[in-house]
Amino acid sequence: MELTSKSLKNFLELHFKKNIIDITEEEINSLDFISLKFFKEDTNCFEELKKFKKLNTICIDSFNISKDELMVINELNIRSITFNNCNLTDLNMMSFDNVNELSLINCSAINYEFLKNISY
Repeated sequence: MELTSKSLKNFLELHFKKNIIDITEEEINSLDFISLKFFKEDTNCFEELKKFKKLNTICIDSFNISKDELMVINELNIRSITFNNCNLTDLNMMSFDNVNELSLINCSAINYEFLKNISY
């Protein structure tokens, strides 16, 4: 699997404890959890998340989350999502239909109106 995202490559190398070129596609396809840490030059890591078919849990750390990133997350079948140290532009754009667990840790948001739309 061809990946250009520094965040994803870094996670995979740490998770599998080997160089990215030694990680098999079978190993990558088995992942149901990914943790992303912001890298300044990393512009396409959210788009590349679509390549992980079994992904259902993500932890996103130190990103500016805009409408574009939320739209990609909406396309994924994410059950659990953690935003850590993120700047959230508009969570009203996020679909919480499949999300069972949402964590906001040390995040800032323009508004928290989206909380009214979440069913418990």
